[in-house]
Amino acid sequence: MRYFTYVPESIDWNEIKEKYGATYMNRMAYIVGLIAYLPTVNDEIIDDKGFVKLHAPTLKTIVGKYYLDYLKYLISDGIIETNNRYIVGKASKGYRYTSVYTDSELIRYDFTDKHIRKKLTEARKVKEADKKKYSYLYKWFTSGKLTIEKDAAFKFIKSHNLSEALKYSVDAIQSGIWRFKVTGEAQRLYTNLTNLKRELRQFLRYDGEELVELDIKSSQPYFFIKLIVVYLSGEIGQENALKLLSRYNGQWSPSDEEFESFIKSFDVDLSDVASYMTMIKVGLFYPTVQMIAKEKLGEGYPTDKQLKGAFFELAYSSNRTKTEIKTAFEDEFPIVTRIMKHYKWKDHSALAIKLQQVESDAILNVVGKSISKKLNRAPIYTIHDSIMTTQEHIDTVRDIMVSELEKYVGLKPIIKSK
Repeated sequence: MRYFTYVPESIDWNEIKEKYGATYMNRMAYIVGLIAYLPTVNDEIIDDKGFVKLHAPTLKTIVGKYYLDYLKYLISDGIIETNNRYIVGKASKGYRYTSVYTDSELIRYDFTDKHIRKKLTEARKVKEADKKKYSYLYKWFTSGKLTIEKDAAFKFIKSHNLSEALKYSVDAIQSGIWRFKVTGEAQRLYTNLTNLKRELRQFLRYDGEELVELDIKSSQPYFFIKLIVVYLSGEIGQENALKLLSRYNGQWSPSDEEFESFIKSFDVDLSDVASYMTMIKVGLFYPTVQMIAKEKLGEGYPTDKQLKGAFFELAYSSNRTKTEIKTAFEDEFPIVTRIMKHYKWKDHSALAIKLQQVESDAILNVVGKSISKKLNRAPIYTIHDSIMTTQEHIDTVRDIMVSELEKYVGLKPIIKSK
């Protein structure tokens, strides 16, 4: 059966069935499962008090027009509670389990309601346009060979105190419930694997073989180079912008004096842009950000997550927002910062979207397509800025990634396997 969710084990569904009937029980179970599942695929949907925003139109589509009744009954029975915070067009009401069920183990609940089964089938349907355009990626999901070691993954979730709701993501893969959707302004591809927690990817198998992930080091700062070249083409001319880049891709090998003379020959000193490209080329972007923080702020960013967060703060926050790390970075890299601000001038989210567009185009339309043509027997699964394949094909897939990305961005990337 492929219509299920995961709900707290301690809920007495027989009592609910006797009280409301089987149809209401199924639809209430869907809502209960949704509260657990949604934060595993979108951490912005849950607030700091654990309330999960439920989108009313979506609820109405899946469980029907009486969705408010189901929520009311769940609240009155002490299963869930709400923050009653609703802002028209901006924020949905939040819901969470009451303390009685918060720590309960989650177990599988299979839907028998025909309406829910039908609506879930419709919601999971992959668009024909996506199937056709990305057939070279979609075919690996429908091959029947992508599986996950469910028991081992469940044990890992329990032993590492991960969210019990992750069981659904694991079970969906094992049950062949595939998500494959290209959406948003950036046209990113979302699948079961993009939504699977990184720690659980180790349990994925293709035809019984382990999958290895090939990841672009400092991917967002790396893709930003393409946007830097576009910006500089308008400032110093495309020929000069490409000449600057050619110093880092091996096409131009000037002496130190010749290169310094070149970057200082324009109205704006491009020394910090040159330093930025050097950091990316040698794979030292985040350590350099850490060094800047230590020297200027007296503190560092010791974890990868904090280092990446520093870049996101630099690149994605409003130009009006002033923080210590942004000021320190701007002092060190004034022109790079100016370019970031340029892309965020009207909308601070524009740079994030632009970078994701570059990433999606590079991975889906360039790298993925090239691998399919040159090595069509290699299974490939994209996870935004990385690609998973089997150990047998890892070296060839890496070589293709490096070659295609170097042509696309203008600089050779550093690819890590994990």
